[in-house]
Amino acid sequence: GRLLEGRLPLGRHRRLLVAAGRLSLLLARLHDDAGDREAAEADRDTAFRLACQADDGELAALAVELLAAWALVDGRFDDALALTRSGQDLAPPASTAAVQLALDEARALASLGQHAEAAGARQLAALTSAMLPRATAS
Repeated sequence: GRLLEGRLPLGRHRRLLVAAGRLSLLLARLHDDAGDREAAEADRDTAFRLACQADDGELAALAVELLAAWALVDGRFDDALALTRSGQDLAPPASTAAVQLALDEARALASLGQHAEAAGARQLAALTSAMLPRATAS
């Protein structure tokens, strides 16, 4: 919070917002794993707000993906499907968020009995994953 209140160049301010948003997503997952969905949802909401402030589509998509994942776990497959599709609209085309959202979409579709569409979503995830830059060993 103190860092965000200080005077920073715009690029640094944006990177700080994204870093805080990613940490908020991690906290959301930890709170959910600990059984505190209310705290998890608050952290996820914070991450989404920070993504919007930073104009970071991938972070926003990851925040929506977390909602979709929770909907899948809760058995709310129609909600999960809608969330994955709205998250895909936010995600950069060749991003880890796009891959995860396509995989979540496949799970939702399979759970709804739409197996051909689920196969298509898995194929999209594979194609998107192939487009991701590969880490190089040093």
